Amino acid sequence: MDEQDLIKGAMEVVLRPIVSITEDVLGRAGGDWLHEVRTRNRKRLHDRTEELLRNRKVTDPVEPSTNVLLPILAFAQDEQAEEVLEFWAQLLASSIDKERRKNFRKRFVDAISQMDALDARVMSNFRCTSEEFEYRADRRREFAVPPLPRMAELLEQHIPVPEARIQVSLENLARLGLLSGDFRRATAFGTEFLDFVLAS
Repeated sequence: MDEQDLIKGAMEVVLRPIVSITEDVLGRAGGDWLHEVRTRNRKRLHDRTEELLRNRKVTDPVEPSTNVLLPILAFAQDEQAEEVLEFWAQLLASSIDKERRKNFRKRFVDAISQMDALDARVMSNFRCTSEEFEYRADRRREFAVPPLPRMAELLEQHIPVPEARIQVSLENLARLGLLSGDFRRATAFGTEFLDFVLAS
């Protein structure tokens, strides 16, 4: 058995509860359709989490504690939006990563559970857009260039939806404590969230 087989075996042991956990443990009940949807979503979560761990070259995953795993599974199994399910997978992967898990906050679960798909897309694009905004602000001070665009305008260049919808997402992300009130930067919590959940 080579090193890759050992790593894969360790990942399977750590990730097994994601697919095999029952609705009874999560305190949820439902008919066959609901059971199938939840089973399918747990499988998607498992597969994506495993892929993230491989991509991050995590060779020694750590089994997450139940107070971390159960809330993530409870929300992720009912999530249909790919963008939000991606956040759940990223959160779970970082929680299993021995190097990153110490930075886990329960508040990350609360934040993701209150996001819509567009909120997740805005947050995913926020860091690069925020840097662009700061660059333009610096140039404006230096060279008296035209007025700064609104953050929603800049994000609209990356996310092809109406600016008004992006504005609603910015407001929700600020309400969750991830963005400053003027939407120009991530808060301290938002920076931690980006570093932990959207780790490369």
